[in-house]
Amino acid sequence: MIPKRAFLITGTFLLSVLLYIDRACIATAKEGIAGDLQLSDTQWGWVMSAFALGYALFQTPTGAIADRFGPRVLLTSVVVLWSFFTGMTGMVRGFVS
Repeated sequence: MIPKRAFLITGTFLLSVLLYIDRACIATAKEGIAGDLQLSDTQWGWVMSAFALGYALFQTPTGAIADRFGPRVLLTSVVVLWSFFTGMTGMVRGFVS
């Protein structure tokens, strides 16, 4: 039987790897995404900047949520929201959306 602590550390590590891969993969998929959505390089830069800005702006509130409600609530919320917004990217039809 795996100790609970090892299970939690392994799960948290795998979650962080998944989130890192998710962030890194968009750069690899740039050509396909930009081509399908007919985005110029400048528009692509704005899209990536909006992602980075949103990511940066939520770091402090996320820490406060973790302090107030605990890591289980935070990690569950992060996974649910991240999955929702990842799914919503399929609804994008152009630069504005």
